[in-house]
Amino acid sequence: MTVRAWLMINGIIFLGTKIPHTQQLIADILNLPTPEQIVFAPNTHEFSAMCLSVVSLA
Repeated sequence: MTVRAWLMINGIIFLGTKIPHTQQLIADILNLPTPEQIVFAPNTHEFSAMCLSVVSLA
């Protein structure tokens, strides 16, 4: 197994446990009913696209 493959596998496991936990912490602070309402994006463009995707233009 290469170092890159090891990092990818362990990174996924790490993020798979840390992201839901972080979502829950933020949801608790903001008094949101579901932590899935909190999303993370790798950059500002992705974040903007996520925000705009929920805006109704009708």
